[in-house]
Amino acid sequence: MVLHWLTYLSRCHVPDRSYTDTCQADAMSQIGLTLACISRG
Repeated sequence: MVLHWLTYLSRCHVPDRSYTDTCQADAMSQIGLTLACISRG
């Protein structure tokens, strides 16, 4: 899950990503950070 998330985030930095993909990546980033905070307690 985390590896997939990191791969997704790294792909969003490719210059030809669309604005929609960037927004989705931002959402994934927020979800990932939230899950990381929860898992760390």
